[in-house]
Amino acid sequence: MTITEMIKKFGITLAMQNGEEALRVPSYKKPTSKQLSEIKAVKPEIIAELKRAEAEKKAEREATEKATVTFLVVGWESHEISVDTRYDVDEQLRKIADYYSDDMTFESAKKAYEKAIGKEEEIKEAQAEEEKAEKEKAEIMKSEKSSMNVEVIKMNKRQSEEHDPFATVKITDPKTGESAQFTCRNIFDFGFVINPDYPLADGLEPGGILMGDNWQTWKDEGGWYSVRKATEFEKKATAYLRKFSPLSTSVRM
Repeated sequence: MTITEMIKKFGITLAMQNGEEALRVPSYKKPTSKQLSEIKAVKPEIIAELKRAEAEKKAEREATEKATVTFLVVGWESHEISVDTRYDVDEQLRKIADYYSDDMTFESAKKAYEKAIGKEEEIKEAQAEEEKAEKEKAEIMKSEKSSMNVEVIKMNKRQSEEHDPFATVKITDPKTGESAQFTCRNIFDFGFVINPDYPLADGLEPGGILMGDNWQTWKDEGGWYSVRKATEFEKKATAYLRKFSPLSTSVRM
């Protein structure tokens, strides 16, 4: 008895037992002890054949789905019909029109099919354009992400009204070698901010916030005031950290 004959005779299917591949034989098939021993002796071959057959069926299903065009033919009623483009489409349309001869002609079915094909082509072209745009976007993002090197020095993602998540990072421009350290924070009921971990000018403590192109810091007497213009590297670094932040940038409320 061949493997295929054995599978068919005993209705053997694949199963999982204790995380391992196994065989299932329906009890109503009532194999004898000798037959069970024969099945166990060729278990690997049976498993391989069952997998091969399942892969073949899956490939056929996918091919059929890909080749099938489904569309409406409108007469006194609307008829949803399908044709398989791997075979003679006109012959299929004639058979369908004959079946619905009181409400459909070959010509009306053909016209509906050609219209459907046109729409399918438009959909396929639109999908191809969308996939192309997504791929280009992903390539741009990949290129932008590789434009700076970021090393996380310290991070705490714990968050509450009392605790704001933060990440202290060192960011380096590989082209110029410039680097600086910043702390990114997601402040409750305020939002995402980036503070420099270095003084913006002599006599100041580390910290500040970038408003437009200007670094500002807080003075108890007068509130926020501008300290200096941000360098090109600082603008590039903070823009990068906003786009590729190690923390969530959404406002916590």
